[in-house]
Formats: sequence, C-alpha cells, structure tokens
Amino acid sequence: MENAAYVGVLAIAIGAVALLTGHYAVLLALAPTVYLLGTSDEREITGTTVLTTHLLAVVAGVIAYLLFAQGIDPLSVEAQSSAAFRVILSPICALILTGIGLALLDEQFVTAHVMTTIVALGLLRTPQALGTLILSIALLASIHTLFGKFDSTDGQLTT
Repeated sequence: MENAAYVGVLAIAIGAVALLTGHYAVLLALAPTVYLLGTSDEREITGTTVLTTHLLAVVAGVIAYLLFAQGIDPLSVEAQSSAAFRVILSPICALILTGIGLALLDEQFVTAHVMTTIVALGLLRTPQALGTLILSIALLASIHTLFGKFDSTDGQLTT
C-alpha cells in the first residue's frame, strides 16, 4: 500500500505543475517514470539517475525535433505524406541519440525513451513547455532523493 501512496505523491506533484502551467503533456511524459519510481523494489534508482537520464532524453528529443519535425503539428499530419515521414523520423532519431547517450553514461532508464519520444514528436516544443518539463524532472528527482529510499518497515532511510 505504501507504493500506491508514493505513486500518488509523485503524481500529485507532477499534476500540480501541469495544472499551474497548463502544460498537460508533462503528465504523459512523466507518468511512466512516476509509476516506475513508485513501484520498483530496487533501491538503486537514484534521483541523480532520474535527472541525468531524463535531461539527456530531453536534449536528444529537442535535437531530433529541430532537425526533422520543427513546425509540424503531429496530430494533424496526413498519412503517407512527407510531413508524416519527418514526424516519424524525429522520434526514431531521438531514440537512437538517447540510446547512445545512455550507453556513454553507462546508464539505463527505460522511461527516458518515453520522454525523448514525446519531445521529438513536438508535444512539448515551446521553451515554456520544455522548461516545465525540466522543472518537473527536477521535482521528481528531488522527491525521490528525499523519500525514495525510505524503508517503511523500520521507518529509516536506507543508505
């Protein structure tokens, strides 16, 4: 039950940011991370891992978006058009860049790939939306650093 409560705390934090800023795609981008952090039994997921892997994913997504899909609304693209090809190419490129970056950092965090896909598609493309996303990542990493290593069986922080 404490996992559900922790998922709730993380989701409320991200939901509050989305509500205050109007950038609701942040929920889509971070919901898998919230779930993973809240339900994982592994204590090795650190706030630093969340921060570095997701920031890398944002950068890879922005690069791919700027190279291939800038100015295209992915929700209104006609199938089999050149714009559709560019919209599809953008997240493919972002996933490759993210994979290379994670390998170079010797990190693996599966939800970073969700993040890079959403950014590369242009669902969070404005500077304000990207700033909100980065703030939300930092918020999740901070909460997880403070509370993610709390062992509810003995009430102590694990080291």
